[in-house]
Amino acid sequence: MANDENPWRVGPEGLISNDAVISFQRFRRPANGIVQKAPKSCGVLPAGFGRSGLLLAVPRDEAFWIGVLLDASWRGELAIGVERIDRTLISLARIGRSGATTIDGMPRPDGGFEVLCSDTILAVQIDNGSVSCRIELTSVEDFVARTGREPPSPFNADAAYQGWRLP
Repeated sequence: MANDENPWRVGPEGLISNDAVISFQRFRRPANGIVQKAPKSCGVLPAGFGRSGLLLAVPRDEAFWIGVLLDASWRGELAIGVERIDRTLISLARIGRSGATTIDGMPRPDGGFEVLCSDTILAVQIDNGSVSCRIELTSVEDFVARTGREPPSPFNADAAYQGWRLP
């Protein structure tokens, strides 16, 4: 459901616009909440439209990294940030070139990344220069109730992609 106010539509690979795909790649959340780089993806977390806007289903024991794929026709800059649970906004990336980009998490001073999950952030914010879009993190049960969509499939570590990572 894309409209004049929100150019993004939901597909099996994530959020899609005419020349961009943004995906939320799931993995088992580490106990310490830190990764050194984005782990192998175990699939895409589902997004959906609810009455209040876009929602992302994030199971309690999972985290995600963000994959961005910009088509060669992409023009402009795509800004991606997050709203932390303390309501502060953190800018994660400004992407102005075509190709694939991985956003591993929230950068830490030690070079690692704090994982993106329901314990660390409330929402992901995307801005393409003309439209800003907020994707609220929600529980699986809340996602199903508010969107009418299917929940994410059960976590399967064997589903981790064994080749080159794609968004």
